Formats: sequence, C-alpha cells, structure tokens
Amino acid sequence: CNLVVGNVYEALHNFISILNIDKYNLKAQIQLAMCHEFSNEYEMALMIYEKIIEEEPLCTEAYENKAALLMTLGQYADAARVYSQLIKMDLEYYRAYFGIATCFDKLNKLSAAARYYKKFMGLKPNANNKKLVEIRLKEIAQTLRNKRCKYKKHLNIV
Repeated sequence: CNLVVGNVYEALHNFISILNIDKYNLKAQIQLAMCHEFSNEYEMALMIYEKIIEEEPLCTEAYENKAALLMTLGQYADAARVYSQLIKMDLEYYRAYFGIATCFDKLNKLSAAARYYKKFMGLKPNANNKKLVEIRLKEIAQTLRNKRCKYKKHLNIV
C-alpha cells in the first residue's frame, strides 16, 4: 500500500480510483480519509469520516478515526462525544474507554477520566500502556485529594 510507504499522493490517487469503480468501498473510503489526515487536510478527513458514519452507522473504525483526529486537533469535548457513541455501540470497546479517559483528562475532568481509565483497565488488564495508566490514575487520585484538602481549608472545615 502506498500509504504505508509514505507516498500519500499516490495512495490518494489509488483510493479515488477505487472509489470511482466502487463508491461504497468502505475500506477505500477510510483509507482516503487517512490520506487526507496525513496530508494535513483535516477538514476533508473529518467530512469523509462523517459521511461514512452517516452511510454506515455501525462502522466503528470511522468513529474511532474521527475521534482520534478530533483529539489531534485539540477538540477533546467533541472527541469525547464520538468515543461515547462508540461505547454505546459496544460496551466492551476498550480503546474507546481509553480515548474518552484521555479526553476527560485533557479537559481536566479528572474524576471522569479516572472512571474511564479504570474501565479501560478492567477490559484490557494487560494493555501495553498499563503502567502509564496506573501512574496516571495515581496522579489523578493525588490531585483530587489535594483539591479536596484545599477546598476544606477554604471552608475552614479542617
């Protein structure tokens, strides 16, 4: 595949050719969107993912790629909504739990982030990033404890 070896423009041309023959070729549509991503044509990639999702509402790959692209663009709330849709489609889609946890982490919604990181770890206990997630969960727990202490001091409860 040309996309793998880095010739994005040739890959783009090939996927367009495939779609001219078979406009419903889902794999070619996804690869076309990825070509646009690699070419920094993010809006075009998002449009293609949205079109795929509209035409094939159970295509988890399109949802996941769209969410990942939104995260790349710093649109964490939007990405979290897409990951949430994935979770509704498949309650055991562990990558969606990690994705939404990361979004909430970036949005500083630490309680929600921790909840989803824990769900991810429950679904994928031997994940490659297990140690990083465990470290992040400890950091979140400490941050939340510190916030509670500061709040209690503020209210003169301590």
